[in-house]
Formats: sequence, structure tokens, C-alpha cells
Amino acid sequence: MASTYTDIGTELMTTGENAGNWGTKTNVNLQILEEAIRGYVAQSIAGGAQTTALTYSDGSAGDSARNAVIALTGTITGNQVVTVTAKEKWWIIDNQTSGAYTVQVLVSGQTGVTWATTDKGTKILYCNGTDVVDTGISSNKFAPDSADGESLGSSSKEFSDLYLADSGVIYFGNDQDTTLTHTDGTGLTLNSANKLLFRDSALSISSSTDGQLDIDADTEVEIATTTLDLNGALDVSGASQFSSTITVGVNDTGYDVKFFGATSGAYMLWDESTDDLVLAGAAGIDLAGDIDVDGTANLDAVDIDGAVQIDNTITVGADDQGYDVKFFGDTASAYMLWDTSADDLVLAGAAGIDLAGDIDVDGTANLDAVDIDGAVQIDNTVTVGVDDTGYDVKFFGATSGAYMLWDESTDDLVLAGAAKLYLYDAAGGEYLSSSGSALTIASGSAAWELPAADGSDGQYLKTDGSGNLDWATLSSGVSLSGSTDNTIATVTGANALAGEANLTFDGTDFLIAAAGKIQLRDTGLYVASNADGDLDIVSDGTAVDSINIESAGGITLDAGTASSGITYEDDGTAMLSIINSSSDVILTTKVQDKDLIIKGDDNGSAVTAATFDMSDAGTLILNHDLVIGDAGYIGSASDTDAIAIASDGVVTFSQTPVLSGASISAGTAPLTALDIDGATDIGEAIVDADLFIVDNGAGGTNRKVAASRIVTYIDANSSAATVGKAIAMAIVFG
Repeated sequence: MASTYTDIGTELMTTGENAGNWGTKTNVNLQILEEAIRGYVAQSIAGGAQTTALTYSDGSAGDSARNAVIALTGTITGNQVVTVTAKEKWWIIDNQTSGAYTVQVLVSGQTGVTWATTDKGTKILYCNGTDVVDTGISSNKFAPDSADGESLGSSSKEFSDLYLADSGVIYFGNDQDTTLTHTDGTGLTLNSANKLLFRDSALSISSSTDGQLDIDADTEVEIATTTLDLNGALDVSGASQFSSTITVGVNDTGYDVKFFGATSGAYMLWDESTDDLVLAGAAGIDLAGDIDVDGTANLDAVDIDGAVQIDNTITVGADDQGYDVKFFGDTASAYMLWDTSADDLVLAGAAGIDLAGDIDVDGTANLDAVDIDGAVQIDNTVTVGVDDTGYDVKFFGATSGAYMLWDESTDDLVLAGAAKLYLYDAAGGEYLSSSGSALTIASGSAAWELPAADGSDGQYLKTDGSGNLDWATLSSGVSLSGSTDNTIATVTGANALAGEANLTFDGTDFLIAAAGKIQLRDTGLYVASNADGDLDIVSDGTAVDSINIESAGGITLDAGTASSGITYEDDGTAMLSIINSSSDVILTTKVQDKDLIIKGDDNGSAVTAATFDMSDAGTLILNHDLVIGDAGYIGSASDTDAIAIASDGVVTFSQTPVLSGASISAGTAPLTALDIDGATDIGEAIVDADLFIVDNGAGGTNRKVAASRIVTYIDANSSAATVGKAIAMAIVFG
């Protein structure tokens, strides 16, 4: 039966075929396998638009298409098509061409895989017997087979960290309409007018136009912070609710604040340049409550149409420059007038003074002393004394020693004894009082006594819960115990932290001291150190991939102690070790009399390639052929070149070989060493040209002889040729 060939061209020889050529053909097969597994070739496709066919022949090495790695090179000036044979095979193909044109790899008549005009990357491809397919793994991307085709991680196998390079971009959507771009040293940029949504589409952050940031909410935007610092202009289009103090500027540096109304030209302005509140145009003040003016109110004109409650002094004009003040009543021509021209208070018409009755003073009433024993209702200003000359005014209460005194000698208002200063009304409970040595502030049912002395810079007032205030030093608000340099604090209770002695970070290194663990998911999966110098990676998983070590580059295991090396254990039993001995790598099976077995996969079938029998001093048992390199040697430890095999398969023995007890020396072989019983019959009649072996002159020299010579010899010793042939045949064949 003739040889057959695999998809990559290796020759599958039948038993008994290619006698004398097995070494050569096996070497070719190995070269073919080596090309298909690790071969590299640079294939030029330079030039204009064209098709380059990559093929390989059965049973011969050196064809470009069979190599595992193919670099497509050259300057291309047109779109390129590279065709391959429709046989199962994989490649790593690197597009190293220059020129902005597409490169397509396919089986003739199929679609294959295309590099775009700007794609100069590497792709891993395979042929499924019909066409070339892209695995999606390349030098510059990892892609699924189709849109929305794969997930990155899963609900049970999540990735940990994601690292992107400077200026990296994350694309979202089938048409990549939404992108998130990194800007080195600045941050992340969401492209165009796309939005960052929360809960639903009504809550979002976006930029509808260049220079504008939009924060949209269908109900409320809540900014929870102690201080909101706005460095630009604030444009508020809707209603605003401020639940705390609004401060514009700082002390000694203010800014204009302007409020417009519905009427053109009407606004209220805080003018920082003049420190004035300006009501312009038709703007006015409509008060449903009180106006509390602690200083002086300079009013050019006041028109009061309703009732006015004034709880402090009203001054009209200035010393030496007064103005008339006139109060009308319900009766015609009845009014009270402060006549600045005469410096008189005039009660005109029906106007009078009613004190438990009527006092009608047509002229001036000079009263040196007034004794009032009943209630007094005063609906206007009471002035005691004149400017620069005052008098004491004293109001007693129901409690002995309690009174309010205007002390003209010190120009002070004094609350003495149990007298308190209530705000709003006494029923509310808000007041100020003094014990003679300390001030008390009350609000509702609580009262606090202020300390008599000032505190230190940065301190704050703190209550003891019993109404006493004292100065205290501000802390973080959380108690911290057990903290030393570089320790990491953990929560030990409500508002309490404790420094962990076994957890430290010095700004560079994070240290878990003693036998602490980094646990993942549960206590069965952790990284720890059971002793100084030991690192343990432990998993209680039972799957074959319970512990995965993956790297986009290489993985290096570096054992610093040569005699320790690397040890593989099975449930605590040492099975295999790899150590360094004077730069020699020593591989040792650790269990007594247990073999080292090398297994693999031969076209889908499990095979045991080699077994080192450790119970037999390491005897090597090969499942199949042993092939050495051209002009290689096979020998023993004492005679390394006992057998030499040339590149053409010729075998040379440096020592005399012994076969079944018989030695074969150079140029000689004992007759007992030859066995022709199993040879193939000639299958045809012997002719004169057939050759035989004879011992020339019985001298030990073997030579060939033609059948015709035997016939001649018989003829020379017989009278009939036919009889000679018969005798010769009888001699030869018995």
C-alpha cells in the first residue's frame, strides 16, 4: 500500500515500504512538523494589486505556507490577496508591509480575513478546511467573533483591576457612539453630548455644548457639603431653596448681588462699591413682618399706608438740621406735628394726649417729674433728657432686686437681679440672663452658661449635657486608639477606630505582619505566610484551575537557593523537584520507584511518548521512534560514538557488532549470522544475469558471481548443457 499524507504534508508510510529510506523520510517529516509548529518565514508581497499563492507540497520541507509564523513584507502599492490551500492549518501572520492598502488572506473563492489599510498588526488565523478564520486574538486587540458576542468575565469569575495606557479609550455600542477617553494628568472625557445617567434617563450629567456642564434631574439635585465654592457666575432659572446662610465674598472684599423683578428697570442691588442696598426703578419693600435696623436708616421719603411698630429710636434729620414730622388722625385737621421751624411738638385740631383720660395741651408741657401708678400705653417716641444730658430710667419687676435700668452715668442698659432679656416673647423661652459672673443663653427648654474666660485659638464650645458650656479642642470626631507610625486604622465600634499593629503602610510598602492573611471570597482562599521567609497561596477549590497564574508576557519562577529549587507536591507529598546544580538543571521524581512519564496528544488520541522507569535505574522506554540528528551518534557513557548515522542513513559501528552471539567485523560476516528463511521469494525464473555469493577460493573473501558463470562451470565439467543447468539448479536450490 502506498504512503498517504496529512494536511500539513507529513508522509504516513506503510509497513515494509521505503526500505532503506525510512531515516530520510522520517527526518523530512520532522522538518515538516518543526516548520508547522515553530517555523518562521518572511514572504514578500511587494508591488501593485495582485494575488500571491502560498502552497506546500506533500513529503517535502521548505514551503512558506507550512510555517507557523509568516511575516508579510514589502512596500505595497495596491490591495493584496494571499491565498492558501483548503487544508486544516493554523498560522500567526504579521502584516509588516508598508503602504495604505488592504491585505486579505483566504482560500481561493472564499472571503477569508482582511487587514484594513491602517492595520499593520499580527493576527492568529486558522483554516477549517474551507476558509481562513480569524480567532480574534491579535497584536493590538482581543475581539469576539461577532458584535455583542462575548462577555469580559462572568458573574462568578470577575476580573480584578483594569489598566489602560495614557490616552486609552473605552468604546461603547455597536457603532462606538459613546467613548470614555483618558487624558494624562487631567482625567476622563465623555465624548460629545453623551450623558452619564443615574437610575433612569431623567437623571444625568452631560455637556450639551462646548464650555457648558449640564446636571439634569426631574425632581432634585442634592449637593451635600459643608462648603460649596462657585468661582464663576451662577445663573438660576428656577426656584431656589436655601436652608442655610448665603455668603457672598469675604470680610473686606465683597461682590455685587443683583435681583431683578418682573418690571423693566426694577431690581434690588447690593452695591459692594458703596456698601449699600439699592432698590431701583419700581422696586420697593413689602414687609409682612418686622424690619430690625440696628444702625441708622437714612430715608429720603417714607410713605406708610399701614400700621407701623417701632421698637427703637426714630431720628429725623440731624442735630441743627431737622425736618417736620406730621401724624394725621381719623378726624379732619387733627394731627401731631413736630415743627422743625419752631422746634415744637404741635397737637393740632382734635389731636390730644389721653392718659386714663384726655390731656389737651395747646401749648408747651414742661414736666419736671411724672409719677405713673397705672398702666401706660405709649404709641410714640419717649425721649428722656436731651443729647449729652440724660437721666436714669428704671423699670422694676415682680421679683425683689430685679429691674432694668438705663444708667445715664455709664450710658449702659442694665438687667439686674433675676431680670432676663427675652427675644420674641417670654413664652418662647429664648432669653439672655446673667448670674453676676457668667452669661446664660436659653432656647426653648434648654439653657447654657457661657464660660467666663476666652478659649485657645481653634477651640470650640462643648456642652456637658447639663447646661454648662466650656472650651474644647476640635478632633476628627472619631476616637482613635492603639495608633503608631504607619499603622492602618480599622473600625472597632460606633465612631471608634483602632490602629492595627499587624497592618502598616509607609507610603511605599503595605505590610501584613505575623501570620495574617489576605482572604478572597472566604477563608478557604487566601495569600499568607506561615513562617518568616515563606509565602503561601492557598485555595480550597477542587477544580483543575483553582489557582491560575496568567501573564500577557512571560512567567518567571526564581528559586534563589540552588539546592531548594522548585518542588511540586500532591496533598503534602513531594512528587517532583527542579533544582540547580552548578548551572545544571536536575529534574528529580521524589517518590521511590515511581516513574517519570511524558504524555501527549497524537491527532486527538492520548499517547505515552516516553517512560523513565525509576525502579529500573531510569530505563527509558519510548512508545515510538527514536530519531537523532544527521551525522549523530549513539553510544554508551564510555564509548559515546559507538554508532554513527550519516545524513544518508549509512550506519557505521566503531566497535565490532555482535548479532545473536556472532561478531561482525569490518568487511566480514559469519555465515551463521545470515538468515534467509524469512526473505521474499524472487517470484520468477533465474536468468544468467542473476547474482550469487561465493567464497572466492575458500580464502574468506566473498565475491559476487552471475548465474551464467555457474552454468559455464557446469558445462565445462559435463557433456550436456541441459544436464549442467539441471545440476546447477539442483546445487543452488537443493
